[in-house]
Amino acid sequence: MKIWIVGERKDGELRRVTAEMAGKASDLGEVTILEVTGLERPSPRAAATALAARAAVESPDRILIGATAAGRD
Repeated sequence: MKIWIVGERKDGELRRVTAEMAGKASDLGEVTILEVTGLERPSPRAAATALAARAAVESPDRILIGATAAGRD
């Protein structure tokens, strides 16, 4: 099973929620952590558009996003 995790950083380090999701997801299959980069200010719409375009090509089985303020946007 191919699982993508949308990673979040705080002060340059991966946030704990990202590491927790990766740990659990690795029990189910192959995990790839993705980060949205290249935006001066994070934009949920731009991130979702980029993620959808990549998913259309690579077809992951699951996409996990943390239940954080950024993830809920």
